[in-house]
Amino acid sequence: MLGTCAACELEDVYCEGHHIIYKSQCKCMIPIKINIALLCVGCHRSSPNGVHHNKKLDLRLKKNLQFKLETMFIEKDYYTEDEIKYILKCSKDEVFNICKKLCFHIRGYDKDDLIMRMLGGRFYI
Repeated sequence: MLGTCAACELEDVYCEGHHIIYKSQCKCMIPIKINIALLCVGCHRSSPNGVHHNKKLDLRLKKNLQFKLETMFIEKDYYTEDEIKYILKCSKDEVFNICKKLCFHIRGYDKDDLIMRMLGGRFYI
């Protein structure tokens, strides 16, 4: 698909979808749209500059995703499954898979726990 590369910012180039959080890091994030970055072939697959061989680029994309999630979940400290579904624009089953390992509080799921889960169990600094 033609688009703008999220890494080098080249416009109107052929781009491929890249999972920012890998399946091995958090399987439940694979179908979540915000977890996909469009990358040109050079930034996606080339060696040594492609994201799969370049830890700095991988970290930059993960930090960007973390910032987006923190921005999306900024209004409250706790969220219900319906609110998470609305914010992430995903299915009830996808939200269930994200939340099933989290502790449910009276007011909902803790925002920091939720974000950390979606980032594969860690925050990026």
